[in-house]
Amino acid sequence: MNRDAVNLKSLIEALSSDFDTLKNRNIKNDNSLESLLEWSSLNALLITVRIKQNFGVELLPGELRANGTFGELISLIKSKL
Repeated sequence: MNRDAVNLKSLIEALSSDFDTLKNRNIKNDNSLESLLEWSSLNALLITVRIKQNFGVELLPGELRANGTFGELISLIKSKL
């Protein structure tokens, strides 16, 4: 996948089928993942799986929690491409 293809819109599209809270929201890069998603270990696993499926990037368990905003997560995904 091309780094330019990883952006806020593509990340929201990858996650929105599993998280209704992302639909029809004005989400910005500095929004916290925890504030918009019901945070649980199951949801963290689901996010990790969707990122692997859509972007081909494998996240380590602590990386998702350490990159708590949408913008930080996008940067992490791009750094692993």
